[in-house]
Amino acid sequence: MVVKNQGVPFLLNARFTLPPESAYLSAINASDLITVDPDILGGTPVFKGTRVPVKTLFDYLERDYTLEEFLECFPSVTRAMAHRLLERSESALLAPAA
Repeated sequence: MVVKNQGVPFLLNARFTLPPESAYLSAINASDLITVDPDILGGTPVFKGTRVPVKTLFDYLERDYTLEEFLECFPSVTRAMAHRLLERSESALLAPAA
């Protein structure tokens, strides 16, 4: 499925799935980075203080867009926010199973 967001097309990859949101959010300890609020995009996890879904960052990177291109399209997300989210995601995904 091709989606356009602010004029930048990207594919939603059906193979890319995250664990249930609550498990993922607690695994990456992201309450300072991510907001899940039913009043904001129906509870879709977004970067804190924005309406930008977290999944959008991963969608862009999967489609070989650079972090710079993502940040240009979504200026409400800071470079520091994106870096921290990616670092914590990496740590959570590579951590040994409990």
